[in-house]
Amino acid sequence: MQKKFNIQPHNAQTTGMLRVAIVEDSLNISHRLKDLVEAVPCASVVGQATTEVSAVKLCRLDNPNVILLDMQLESGTGLGFLRAMRYSNANYKPHIIVLTNYPCPLMERAAVVLGADYFMDKSREFHKLVPLLTRLTHT
Repeated sequence: MQKKFNIQPHNAQTTGMLRVAIVEDSLNISHRLKDLVEAVPCASVVGQATTEVSAVKLCRLDNPNVILLDMQLESGTGLGFLRAMRYSNANYKPHIIVLTNYPCPLMERAAVVLGADYFMDKSREFHKLVPLLTRLTHT
C-alpha cells in the first residue's frame, strides 16, 4: 500500500525537474525503473547504485531530489542507507520511495522512522510509480 510519511518541506529543488537516483541491486529492475522515470515529463535519472556505500556517495555528489530505494542491496541494506542519509546532512531532504519485495509492517515502520516518505510493494504497486513521480513534479 502506498503511504506518505514524514510530511516536512522538501528542499526547493523538488519543484520542476525531478532528479532521480535509483538504488537497486537487480539490473532488470533497475532498467525497468529507469524506463519508468524517463516516461515522466520533467524527470531524469541522475545515477544508479547497487550498494549502500555507493548509494550514499551518489546522493552526496548528485543531490537527487527523489530516491528510489530497494531494501535488499548487493552490499548493505536500504535501512543502512536511510540511516546514513539521515545523519549526513540535515538540510538535504529528498523524497525517498522504498520499493521492496519484503513489505512487512516491521520493515515499513523501520523505513519510515529512518526517513522514507513512501513504502511500496514491488510486486503489487510498481504501476503506481509513474503517477507518484508525476505528482512529485508538482510539489
